[in-house]
Amino acid sequence: MAPKAVRVALASAYPYKASRGRCNTKITRQVYYPTQQVNYLYSSTQGASAAYIAGLQTGPVVVRVRADTSIWQGYSSGVLNNPDCYGDSGIWNHAVVIVGTGVQDGLSYWLIRNSWGTSWGESGYIKIAITESGYGICGQMVQGWNIHMQAI
Repeated sequence: MAPKAVRVALASAYPYKASRGRCNTKITRQVYYPTQQVNYLYSSTQGASAAYIAGLQTGPVVVRVRADTSIWQGYSSGVLNNPDCYGDSGIWNHAVVIVGTGVQDGLSYWLIRNSWGTSWGESGYIKIAITESGYGICGQMVQGWNIHMQAI
């Protein structure tokens, strides 16, 4: 079990503010802590979707993406389904959190929370098409980590 000193507040209790400054470490409501070490879900591109979906049953799934492309940076809405977002570079340079899945216009997607504030994407989120093979649209299918959370 992880120490209770490691705490994670819900976004509703500690909303994102795009500014420099000190973090509020005295949040006491809607606070969770990891109940065990982070689970490394997958390290290959085959079968990662099933592993991620299973991981989402117990908590968020943290993944790496390639975020230095104009495709990622310019995302505003809809389901991103452009494989040029990742390309063939093997570069991952940003961590994001898969918080769920959905279907839009018949296309299954990962719902991903970014850390760039609510003015980016769809109020701070991006929908990326779920692929069954390869690195994923923006490289998100190569490695994922899951954190089990419990209320304090």
